[in-house]
Amino acid sequence: MKSKAAIALLLGLSAGAAFANPRFTPATYDFGSVQVGSSATVTVFLDQDPGYPDHLRTLGIAAGTALTNATTFGDFTLDYGNCTFAANGPTGSPLTTGCTFSLTYAPTTAGTANAVVTATDYQLGLWGTMAVSATAAPASAPASIPTLSEWGLIGLSSLLAMFGLSRMRRRG
Repeated sequence: MKSKAAIALLLGLSAGAAFANPRFTPATYDFGSVQVGSSATVTVFLDQDPGYPDHLRTLGIAAGTALTNATTFGDFTLDYGNCTFAANGPTGSPLTTGCTFSLTYAPTTAGTANAVVTATDYQLGLWGTMAVSATAAPASAPASIPTLSEWGLIGLSSLLAMFGLSRMRRRG
């Protein structure tokens, strides 16, 4: 791997130039409270300063910084959208123009969840992170439908029987 100073000279920058990490918009995201059994999705824009032409190498989600292309972690799912990767050369999404991907949270159990989305560039090995969090609320209990208890049903049946008997006596 080339040194950052050598890459800076190749890019026409000064040897002491600061390199910009891949950046996410939004930089962090809190899904808030999402009910178990439902889901919420956010669309994220990923880019890098235009002065540093590089390509996306990895985009993944994990408990911490993970330099992999993992698409699921817990109840989080990452959909690459129009982001492509440069695993074997500078062929991934140009980070100068950026790309968009979506992140979905679909909780299966109540509680809190945290994850980190990490992106790395191809040439410089720089990485950027986006912290995500969410709270899963328990699914609400279904509304009860008013019904008769067994005693209510016995009482109603008795009233109908008495009404029927009295009607029959009046006729006969």
